[in-house]
Amino acid sequence: MSLNIDGTMIDVKVGCEDLGFCVHENLIRSHSGFFEAALSKEWAENVERLVKLPEDRPEVFKAYVQWLYSGRIYSINDGNLRNYSLLARMYALGEKLIDPEFQDRVLDAITASARFRHPGIKRGFPSNKAIGIIYDGTPSTSPARRLIVDLHVRYGGPEWMSADCDKVHPEFTLDLATELMKERRTKGTEGRSYEDLESGTPCSYHHHAKGRLCVGQDN
Repeated sequence: MSLNIDGTMIDVKVGCEDLGFCVHENLIRSHSGFFEAALSKEWAENVERLVKLPEDRPEVFKAYVQWLYSGRIYSINDGNLRNYSLLARMYALGEKLIDPEFQDRVLDAITASARFRHPGIKRGFPSNKAIGIIYDGTPSTSPARRLIVDLHVRYGGPEWMSADCDKVHPEFTLDLATELMKERRTKGTEGRSYEDLESGTPCSYHHHAKGRLCVGQDN
């Protein structure tokens, strides 16, 4: 990933305590539709080269800045539930910042965590908390929602829904029930194989056009 780090720096204040970040303007504008608009002539904040994100978490925006400069998602592939919550917040931030490439890389990290196996340790999957974060921060057409539902259809058991059932997001419950009914109808004929979940290159959940070379496959 080539870096566009020519030109000026901008200040970004994140969270209720206004934690500051300095980012190359050209770099963040080339990735984020939100920052492209925020730093255009129409916005008053343009004069100060300052953008405020009071409702977002500094640790999540920090992860975004790390990705901007490194092209990597820094998370632990251990199926840890806290890790899933962070990844979910990162994806929701990508939705807000209008950065589909970042969102695709986060989905890759979620899939990698779900596939991770360690001897003697049970595989972990997104918790109800992580699911709620994604559903509250994305539209109904979100690829992340499809991924979460497919993980449950492919790997889930009844105990997944019985644990903290009062915390299950209602829209997720509807999506899951709908997909399970589709699977029942096609079972034994042309049911889905979920190859992307097994391969580690989940292109069908990415924002890029079908047939286009995936960045995740070019590493």
